[in-house]
Amino acid sequence: DYNLAKGGIENIALYGFAAYRLMPYLNTLFLSLSKIELNTASVNLISKHLTESNKIGTQLVYQDQKLKFDKEIVFKNVDFSYEDRKNYSLKSLNLKIKRGVSVAFVGKTGVGKSTIINLLIGLYFPHKGSIRVDGTLIEKSNIRLWQRNIGFVPQEIYISDDSILNNIALGIERSKIDLLRVKNIAKQVNLDHFIESELPQKYDTNIGERGVNISGGQKQRLGIARALYHNPELIIFDEA
Repeated sequence: DYNLAKGGIENIALYGFAAYRLMPYLNTLFLSLSKIELNTASVNLISKHLTESNKIGTQLVYQDQKLKFDKEIVFKNVDFSYEDRKNYSLKSLNLKIKRGVSVAFVGKTGVGKSTIINLLIGLYFPHKGSIRVDGTLIEKSNIRLWQRNIGFVPQEIYISDDSILNNIALGIERSKIDLLRVKNIAKQVNLDHFIESELPQKYDTNIGERGVNISGGQKQRLGIARALYHNPELIIFDEA
C-alpha cells in the first residue's frame, strides 16, 4: 500500500510539473485561437469582396480600356445609407463635377464628405438615384472601367517594405515599370532631389515597413506619385 501510494504521489507530481511547464504553450494556443476567431469575420468579408469582384466584369480587369470621361460627372437624386443605420448619410444629392475643375467638399465630421468619395470611386452604389459619367450610368458591370480613370490619395498612405520604385508603381511587375515615368513624376511631387541626393540606392532604396525610413511628408508625396503614375483623368485627395 505504501509503494502504491508513493507511486501515485510521484505520478501526480509528474503530471503537475508537466502541466506547469505546458501552461505558457497552452496560453499561447488559446491566444492564437482567440485571434483566429476574432479575424474570421474580416477574412470572410475580404473573401466575399474578392468573389464579387471576380464576378463583376472579370474579362475587363486585364484590359487597358477606360470609361470615357470628357465632360462631367453627375449625381442625380442620390440617396445612400450605411448598413444598420436608420438615417441617410446622403439624401436627394444633386451634384455636377466638370472635367478639369478642382472641387473641394468642406464640412463637419459626419456630413457625408467621405461617403461622396466612396460613391465616386465605386466602393458603394446609391440606394436611389444615379451617378453618370458623360451620360453613362456607373454600375457594377462597368465599375472597373470607371475606376481606371481614378487616382486616389487616402489619408493614410500604405507603404510596403520595398523600394521607392516599387512603392510608386505599386502592383506592377518590376520588368514592366516605366522608370522614366517614375522619375518624371518624382519631379512633379518634389521627391526627386531627396531620392537622388539622400538615398544610397536612389530609386532602389528600401524604405522599410510603413515607410519607417522616410518622413511623413515624404510618405504623402509618395502617395501622390503613386496616384499620378497611371495618368488618371480624376485625382481624389481624402483630407487634401
